[in-house]
Amino acid sequence: MKCYICGLEEGTNLLEEPVGGDKELVHCRRCGDYEISGTAKAQLAHTGQHLDLSAYLRDWNIVGGRPAILDSNSLAKICQNLPKYSVSEKQSYLLASLAAISKYPGDHIRLEPEVDMVLAWAKSSQEFGYYVDALIGRGLLTPIGSKTYDGTPPIVFLSPAGWEAFEKNSTVPEKSAQVFVAMSFSGLMLPVFAEAIKPAIESIGYRPYRVDHDLHLDRIDAKIIAEIRKSRFIVADVTEQKAGVYFEAGYAHGLDIPVIWSVRSDELDRVHFDTRQFYHIVWENPADLSEKLRNFIDGFFGYGPKYKTRDGA
Repeated sequence: MKCYICGLEEGTNLLEEPVGGDKELVHCRRCGDYEISGTAKAQLAHTGQHLDLSAYLRDWNIVGGRPAILDSNSLAKICQNLPKYSVSEKQSYLLASLAAISKYPGDHIRLEPEVDMVLAWAKSSQEFGYYVDALIGRGLLTPIGSKTYDGTPPIVFLSPAGWEAFEKNSTVPEKSAQVFVAMSFSGLMLPVFAEAIKPAIESIGYRPYRVDHDLHLDRIDAKIIAEIRKSRFIVADVTEQKAGVYFEAGYAHGLDIPVIWSVRSDELDRVHFDTRQFYHIVWENPADLSEKLRNFIDGFFGYGPKYKTRDGA
């Protein structure tokens, strides 16, 4: 069968026939494993190959270790948030992917350009070969054996410099302007972001980033993980007690990325037991939160990269 996402035939097969509906569990050598509904298949059918979506799903499999679930709703949200990466970012993602699939330092990885090109978010095996050659030229990958017809080494491993670069890139640069916002995106909370969190972050020289779909504990969104890694710190408002907010804050905490916790005053007693020891900004209304959050950011992080001085000059 052909993969519903990328069109690859060789190595694509059903892991599970439709059960209790029209969903199928599919394995693709390029995309990884994913569960897809009939409506999602219909959405994809008329537009051909979807290599960015394939790259997203491959990331999901590597990071989350489980199939993504694609239905008409989740597919639309994922496609709306698919990133566009620069040449240098694609090299970094390729290096990070190869590090993630290495069983140990020095592990030899056999590359299949037509299959593995999505590890670099590449559109072709030739583009993929360019990024592999670039990493080799920078001393971050070591090739073994002769090159294939398209110039891509069939086997590579991360050099010591490659591991050092990967570990360095895994930490958030002090100059990052991005702030990841983890919060409930219910209708009642949308004004809290628009009137409090967003203006507070922007007023002090940082750029807020959020995603407008729920992250559940039974699925790990590679895009969310990537954006947390790029953020200077995160703001986690636990009002309405969304599990995804706790997950995102916990993931950042595990990477030593600072977390600013906040909660509406009437929900302070509902804060999860495991996080109560952390200081929370307790707020009454958006105006109250905006002032307190701005002062907190100024006190702990100072003005962001947008400003060289306090007056913005």
